[in-house]
Amino acid sequence: CVLAVEYLRWNFIRIDIEMEQRLRRTIATLEEMEHSKDEFMANVSHEIRTPLNTVCGMSELALREELPAQVREEVFQIQTAGRALQSLVSDVLDYSELETGRVSLHEEPYIFSSVMNDVINMALAQKEEKCLELIVDCDARIPRVMVGDSEKLSRMISCLVGNAIKFTERGCVAVIVRARKERYGVNLCVQVKDTGIGMTQEQTESLSCSFNQVDAKKNRSKSGIGLGLAITRHTAELMGGFLKVSSR
Repeated sequence: CVLAVEYLRWNFIRIDIEMEQRLRRTIATLEEMEHSKDEFMANVSHEIRTPLNTVCGMSELALREELPAQVREEVFQIQTAGRALQSLVSDVLDYSELETGRVSLHEEPYIFSSVMNDVINMALAQKEEKCLELIVDCDARIPRVMVGDSEKLSRMISCLVGNAIKFTERGCVAVIVRARKERYGVNLCVQVKDTGIGMTQEQTESLSCSFNQVDAKKNRSKSGIGLGLAITRHTAELMGGFLKVSSR
């Protein structure tokens, strides 16, 4: 009986060890596949960026020349499509870098008003075809020079404002910026409001765990693949902040 019990115990231990080893091998394989996928996406994005930059740059030079109206319109359409694809590639690359944890923040002095000017100029260009009012309300107590990653900050605010304009047909889009002094420095609070179509409670909750558009069928006419908010949320968390969404 003792020998039988010992044999059974040894057999169970052997099975557990083998299962653990198989599980470790499976996890290692999955991690390797995930790493290979991210590397592939990053390499493809980098390779696509080079010809896209050439297309956008050459079309910009062409538009500075005297061209017939029809040719100018066609070149402008090429430039618009190139920039849209350029933005999409940048989103894919940024999301891939965030997923692999390879994103580094640049702590450098920057002028906050310059960041907001860039955001406003991009917003004005995006809302040209819409009769929308753009309201910008920045706290006068925000320091002129701040320290942080101005490029990523501009990207995040532009994403939020761009989404607001994209899904708002009439009314206004408001950008409200406040600053609160803390022991570690200045805590920047950016709020974007719009009078757009809004989202249900379920759609709002799905934003925290998905990078797709909340209603792909309803928003089929809207450009983009839904990476913007995911990138904004991850970047905000990387900076020690957070993204909160509320809608009705």
